[in-house]
Amino acid sequence: MKIRIVLSIVLATVALATVAAQAKSKPSRGVSVAISPERRVLAADRPEAALVKIGLTGAALPHGERPAVNLALVLDRSGSMHGDRIARAREAAIAAVERLDDRDYVSVVVFDDRIDVLAGAQTASPQNKAAIVEKLRTVEARGSTAIFGGVSAGAAELRKNLSRNLVNRLILLSDGQANVGPASPEELGHLGASLVKESITASTMGVGLGYNENLMAALAGRSDGNTYFIENSDDLPRIFNAELGDAFQVAARDVRLSVRFDGAHPVELVGRDGRIEDGTVSVDFNQIYSTQEKYVLVRTEFPIGRDGETRPFATAEVIWTAPGTGRPGTASASASISFSADERAVRDSADVHVMVQGQRTVNAIRAQEALRLNAAGDYAGAQRKMALNREEMRQLRAGYAPLMMAAPEAEAALADEESWNADKWHAVGGAIAPAESKSIGTRAYQVEFQQNTFQEGF
Repeated sequence: MKIRIVLSIVLATVALATVAAQAKSKPSRGVSVAISPERRVLAADRPEAALVKIGLTGAALPHGERPAVNLALVLDRSGSMHGDRIARAREAAIAAVERLDDRDYVSVVVFDDRIDVLAGAQTASPQNKAAIVEKLRTVEARGSTAIFGGVSAGAAELRKNLSRNLVNRLILLSDGQANVGPASPEELGHLGASLVKESITASTMGVGLGYNENLMAALAGRSDGNTYFIENSDDLPRIFNAELGDAFQVAARDVRLSVRFDGAHPVELVGRDGRIEDGTVSVDFNQIYSTQEKYVLVRTEFPIGRDGETRPFATAEVIWTAPGTGRPGTASASASISFSADERAVRDSADVHVMVQGQRTVNAIRAQEALRLNAAGDYAGAQRKMALNREEMRQLRAGYAPLMMAAPEAEAALADEESWNADKWHAVGGAIAPAESKSIGTRAYQVEFQQNTFQEGF
């Protein structure tokens, strides 16, 4: 009898251990976090500085699974949208509506100098979608451009169904300057910042050469959305499709990252907005997509270390909400740094992936600065900014050539960056041509904010 009892206990223990092991090995849903310094080994016996990347990666969604979407389409119907543009905008909006199903909510707002709610917030049932499509077919171009009012009306429709279980997405399409109501990038940026507090993301699509890219980027950037420059209106259906695809791939929302630095001093964030207080870096993301990596880059100072010493320097914690269930999730990671008097060991410890990502982010920030100089008429100053980008990329390639050759993804990313900088920055009569300016500004935004659809080639 005792033998049976002992055997039962052993078998139960083994079963529990097996279940625990399976649970431990099961891939986490939501977000994983990793800390990566640009060099794993720093020079000993002197203060050092290095770029530290904190990467957040969205878990892959199971095949066929997606979160429900609360979508507002905000479409410019001002006079400049006449002809092919309004026709393609209607086509793109109709295709987006038809991709939704009963689990989703949809609303449509159209604007010129007047704002009309073409379709109030409603479930995307087959009957409702058919009625919305019929209304969209009647939209014609007319009037002026009240972007702020259009976005505000779209946000009001989203608020009718705000939920922790939904992905709340507003898509704005316009080809003009805001000339009715609030019209500055600062005002649209403030609107975007208010939306993100409600877990609403605004993505912006600028069509042609007449829209204000700074205004569109401010709205998208402050709400953690995407932005696009659409030179050819034929691309509208494809880009609408990509944007809605992003919304379907949200793996985590309301993501909050906190990184505590011990034995190191975070100096500044490179690119993305955040807070540094008492040695802790805090950054918020509205959403992270399935299999996508978003990252934070922190310039960090390290106190003197001894040859052969290894010490921990940072601990990251991330919390999020899972779309679809509304359940919270958490993940954490920590990292250490080593010190060596061997210069070769220091150089060979470089993570060229982090270095290239850091360089691309710096390039994007400088490109935006160059565009501002260009707009002010300082064409030589703008060219100097871009020349500095090219020189720093040359130095990166020369200084870490063997490591770059051994890292094909980093090498390809750097080669693409070099090619783009060479091809896209053209002086036309001293100034940058409008199409080039919009292309440069949009790409700079997409790189700096790690726009998902940009990574997909859109």
